[in-house]
Amino acid sequence: MTAFGALLALLVGLVLGLLGGGGSILAVPTFLYVFHVEPKPAIAMSLVVVGMSALIGFVTHWRQGTVNIRIAGYFGGLAMVGSFAGARVARFVPASVQLALFTVFALTAAIMMLRDSLRPRVPTLRVSSDHGHFSPLLGVQAVAVGILTALIGAGGGFVIVPALVLVADVPVKEAIG
Repeated sequence: MTAFGALLALLVGLVLGLLGGGGSILAVPTFLYVFHVEPKPAIAMSLVVVGMSALIGFVTHWRQGTVNIRIAGYFGGLAMVGSFAGARVARFVPASVQLALFTVFALTAAIMMLRDSLRPRVPTLRVSSDHGHFSPLLGVQAVAVGILTALIGAGGGFVIVPALVLVADVPVKEAIG
């Protein structure tokens, strides 16, 4: 591993720890362009890296009391069903199509974040639920996240955290945890 590759690996972990997402958006290109791994293995490897990093983040958040295990269990279980289906489909999708989907996803996320960062903020008084709630809409989103993640190796945290906050009314710190 090169020093540059090690630095990028640390960056992936840092981003995951801070934001609860974004690891695959950084890991896939690192595997592709720094370590010269073929696309399909790079996508699969990014899932392992993000999973290992997420486990450490989970333990830390668990100790801090910022994990809503009930919502995470429901969401995670349904996302696993979607991931299983997505992995089955991914076998038949050419690597070039997977990379194109990955690129569209990454660019869409970047544009949406840039748009939101330029929007003026209006202070609001929002009282969050301490427990959150699971709904059929959140269940559909969980399955979709699983499919997307298995198909392109990205999309988990960038989609999960906003879904938990906006649809399940989970506080941001809990959504990240």
